[in-house]
Amino acid sequence: MSTASTSIQQQFKEQGYAILPGAIPLDTIDRVRAALETEVDAFARRLRDDGTIENIHADKPFETRIYDLFENCLDKAPHTFLLDTPNLPELLEIYTNTDLLDVIETIIGPEIRLYPNYYIRPKMPRLARLDVSWHQDAQYTEDVNTEGDVESLTTVNCWAGLVPVTAETGSMQFVPGSHTVGLLPHGHGPHWLETPEEVLNPIIAERGVVDVEVDPGDVVVFSNLLLHSGQPNVSDIVRWSLDFRYQVATEPTLRPETGHLVRSRQDPGACITPERWLEVGDRSSM
Repeated sequence: MSTASTSIQQQFKEQGYAILPGAIPLDTIDRVRAALETEVDAFARRLRDDGTIENIHADKPFETRIYDLFENCLDKAPHTFLLDTPNLPELLEIYTNTDLLDVIETIIGPEIRLYPNYYIRPKMPRLARLDVSWHQDAQYTEDVNTEGDVESLTTVNCWAGLVPVTAETGSMQFVPGSHTVGLLPHGHGPHWLETPEEVLNPIIAERGVVDVEVDPGDVVVFSNLLLHSGQPNVSDIVRWSLDFRYQVATEPTLRPETGHLVRSRQDPGACITPERWLEVGDRSSM
C-alpha cells in the first residue's frame, strides 16, 4: 500500500472522511458534463411540450440552464435529475475508475459493489428546500431497511462536484469523527431527514464543523455514519454533483435493489461491463 493510500485510510478511520484530489480525470468530467447537457436539452424540450415552460433556454450554459428552465416555477425544480438514459456510459467511467477503486479497496477490501442508490444532483441557487439538514446517510438506509443491522454495513460514500464547490455554491459540511458515535435517532423534516438538535448540538460542540470545498475531479469519500449537511447555494450557478456509494459485495444491501459488482479479485468476470450497464437501465437507482 502506498504512503498516500495509508494516509487516506488512516484519515477515513479517524475522521470519517478524506478528500481525493484529482481522483477523476478532467476529460472524464468533461464527458459527463457533455452527456448531461444533452440530457438537459431533451428534458427542456419535454417540459416545453407538456406546457410546463415556454422557453427552453437553448443558449444558456450548462452551469445555469436547468435553473433558467424553472425561473417562473421554482416549486417544480427537481432535487435529483432523472435521465432519459439512466445508466449513462460516462457515469460508469467514474464508478469504475481504477484509481478511485484502488483507494476504496484499501478501506473496504477487494470485493466491491456499487451500492444501489446513486444520484445526479443539480442544486439550484437560492432554493431553500434543497438545503440538506444534518444527518447520517445510514439514517436513510434505516428508513428503507428490509432486514438487518444498518451499522454493520461496510460502505464508503463518494461525492464529486461537476462544477467548483465552495461555501458560496453550497458545499457540504462535516462533523469530523462523528462516525464513531453510531447510528443516531432521526426525524422527518419538511424535505429531508433530520438529526434532533438535542442530539446534534453536543456532538458539534465537541468536534466542530468543517466546510468541504472541492474542484471538479476531486472525490470526497466519507462514512455512512458521518454527520453532514448541505449549505445553501447563494451563487448564480447550479451546483451539479454526483453522489454514489461502494459496499463490501458479500454483504446485503438492506434495500430491494442489489447494485452492481465493480471490482472482484475472486470473480473478475462477474463485474458489470459497459454493455451490461447500458442494458440494466436501473432508473430506480437514480
